[in-house]
Amino acid sequence: MHDDQQGGSWTAVEIRQQPEVWRQVARTVQQARAGIDRVLGEALTDRRTRFILTGAGTSAAQNQLPRLPS
Repeated sequence: MHDDQQGGSWTAVEIRQQPEVWRQVARTVQQARAGIDRVLGEALTDRRTRFILTGAGTSAAQNQLPRLPS
């Protein structure tokens, strides 16, 4: 069953959890800061280093799937 067939309930759950997820991300980054700084600092000394930040794209991919008959 697709999210739109459930009245958007799955999407609503995902949206509601975002503030707490980002707070947890901030705590995790803060706890790992020394290691992150060390790794990034070493990587950034090489001018060839490039960083690519990306999301999983699951929302976009899901919306591009063909709708199957129920």
